[in-house]
Amino acid sequence: MSSHIRSGLVLGFIVALIAVVGSHFVALAAGPTGVYDILNFPGATASNCGTWEVYSSAGVNQPGPSLYTETMTDGYGNVVFSRSQAGGIGFFTFWGSGSFTKQPEANPITEHIVMDGVVIAHIQANNPCAGPAVYQGAPIPEGFMQYDIVCDSAVYDMPGGTAVGENMVKAGQAWHVNTTPETGPDGQSWTEIFVAGLQTGYIPTACVGGPTAFN
Repeated sequence: MSSHIRSGLVLGFIVALIAVVGSHFVALAAGPTGVYDILNFPGATASNCGTWEVYSSAGVNQPGPSLYTETMTDGYGNVVFSRSQAGGIGFFTFWGSGSFTKQPEANPITEHIVMDGVVIAHIQANNPCAGPAVYQGAPIPEGFMQYDIVCDSAVYDMPGGTAVGENMVKAGQAWHVNTTPETGPDGQSWTEIFVAGLQTGYIPTACVGGPTAFN
């Protein structure tokens, strides 16, 4: 076999190898698909909140390595568990389990997970230790949709106005917002946000990402 043929075969093998490896990394770069939709509280009673566990009825594909944020709140909005770390690679039906870092005070318990900017869980369930569900506030205004929040921000009383107490939205959360931004007196773009009360607030439009999978 001539040196030209051998070198051609070697070159062809290298090109094919690069194509295979490249396609592998493209696959890994894809976002997660599916949702976790089951929230349970093993061992929970009226006097013991037990633990929590999250499952998917159909499975979730997590290409990874991925970064995720997880926040669990009770009916009053208290954070009863949270974490942020790297996710795995593959197909999973079980997300995880753990203990509450703060005992829930009211139902419903809400689990919210965002992986690589994609909401893969927004589940609510009642824990027998937390008692009846609290009043959930005013209905969602017509035309508002659930969007991801991509940066931390105070909630303001009007576009370019004054922060309302210590109210905050956090990156990784999802809130119902008016899909039509407004320009404030400061010349900046502001988005109206529904915070489960009779009055809406405003946050910078720069902190509003895309719509979640739960609209």
